[in-house]
Amino acid sequence: MKSSWKKQRQTTKKRQIKWLRIKHRLIKSYTPNIEAFIKLFNDIKIAVSNISMAIGKAFIDIGKSLHPSNTTVSAIDVPPIGLGADMRCYVEDIPGGRS
Repeated sequence: MKSSWKKQRQTTKKRQIKWLRIKHRLIKSYTPNIEAFIKLFNDIKIAVSNISMAIGKAFIDIGKSLHPSNTTVSAIDVPPIGLGADMRCYVEDIPGGRS
C-alpha cells in the first residue's frame, strides 16, 4: 500500500512538473510575439485615429471653402419652417386675433 501511494504521488508530481515545463516553454516562446502584437495593435489604433482626424479636417476645410466665413449654413440654406412659420397662420385664423 505504502509503495503504491508513493508511486502515485511521484507520478502526480512528475505530471505537474511536465505541465509546468510546457507552460513555461509556451510563455517563453509566445511572450515576445504577444508584446509585438500589442505594439502593432497600438500602432494600428494610432494610424486609424490619424486617418479619421485627417478626413474630418478635410470635411471642415471643404465646408469652409463652400460658405463665406462671416455667414453660417443655417442663415443661407434653412427656410423658415416649423412652429414659428405656422404660428402667424394660426393667430390670423382665430376670430378676434391679430390681423
